[in-house]
Parts: sequence; C-alpha cells; structure tokens
Amino acid sequence: MSTTEGPKVLPDGRSEQAADALEAARAGRKKGPLQPLRDYWNGLPRAVQWAWLLIVVAVAYALPYLNFFPLTTEPGNDWPLACFAMATYGLIAIGLNVVVGYAGLLDLGYVAFFAVGSYTAAMLTSPDSPFLKIPYLWTVPVAMAVTMTFGVILGVPTLRLRGDYLAIVTLGFGEIVRILATIIPAMKGQVGFQNVGHPPGRPQRASRSSPTPTACPGTGSR
Repeated sequence: MSTTEGPKVLPDGRSEQAADALEAARAGRKKGPLQPLRDYWNGLPRAVQWAWLLIVVAVAYALPYLNFFPLTTEPGNDWPLACFAMATYGLIAIGLNVVVGYAGLLDLGYVAFFAVGSYTAAMLTSPDSPFLKIPYLWTVPVAMAVTMTFGVILGVPTLRLRGDYLAIVTLGFGEIVRILATIIPAMKGQVGFQNVGHPPGRPQRASRSSPTPTACPGTGSR
C-alpha cells in the first residue's frame, strides 16, 4: 500500500449480502406490459413531459362538458355532478395512498378531515348557517386552516402511536366528528345545509331541477 493512499475499509458480510440481494432483485425483476411505455416516457425531454401533462390537465378540466359516448352511456344522468363525485373519491384515494401507502400509518379516520373542511365551507356560505357569510373562494384557505388545526390537535398526542393503536385513535376521531355533526344544532347533521357555496361558473343542473336542494357536507346531497 502506497503512502498516498489511505487504508481501505473492507466491506463486512452484511453489506455484501445486501448488495447481492439488491442486484439479484434487479436482475430478476419481471417487466410488466407497460414497461416499454414507462421507458419511453422516462426517455422524453422534460419539456415534452410537461406539455403532455398540460394536455391531460386540460382534458380533465373539460371533462364535465364532454357528455357523450363512450364517456357516459346514460344521457339522463348529471354528468358534471358525477365528475365531481369521481374527483372527490379520487382525492380521498390519493390522500390515503400518501398516509397509508407511503407513510405506513393505519389511519381509519382520514375522511373526517374532509368532513371538517366541508362543514367549514358550508357554515360560512349557506344562508341556513348563523355564522358570518363570506365568498366561496375565501372559504378555501379558511377550511384548510381549520382542517390543519384539527390535524395538529389530533397529531400531537398520537405522535408515538403506531399500528393498531393509531388505528383505534383515528377511528375514534372520525366517530367524534360524525357525532358532533349530528348533535350540534348549528351543524345541521340530520337536516343539512341549503344553497352551499360553489365555485364560480354555471350553476349545477341539479340545483335548477330542485327548488330547495339540501346538501349535507361530508355525506353527499339529500
């Protein structure tokens, strides 16, 4: 060994085994039917990828207006309302994928945070609510702040919980939100709110067909 080179640290047996296992997993990994498409997408320049993503976003934005076959086979259904329901469940699924799939936290009361945000928006926009009325777009940051506050209140005492214990606590939080929405008169859990604020634009067809539509945040329309 020359004087210019320092002593070499020899790898131990565990690191060699881990490297061999990783190499074997890479070599034995089966390529799925979509692997050529993934390779093609990864080989595209970043600008081209962003251009395709913008096209997808534009199509998704125009989807409520594309009420034709084969997107919908029931012309009598309210297609924009169906798209709204699909977007809601899709957003919940993405959030669950982050919480359960990536973070590994068994959260059974995750949807309660959606109820907190929706009730906040309804109580600040519906004429049935006794609270201050603000424009709908203003309720978006307010609902986010209120939901984040509830998340901190739930998260601080449960930082050390894992597995079944975390599942029990979060399930209890979801039940507490449901019960409070039912027994507090201002939240109108069994009756719901009428004329809840909505994004600017053309009113929903369901609102025109029914003279007194009633919406129950977090539980759908009644």
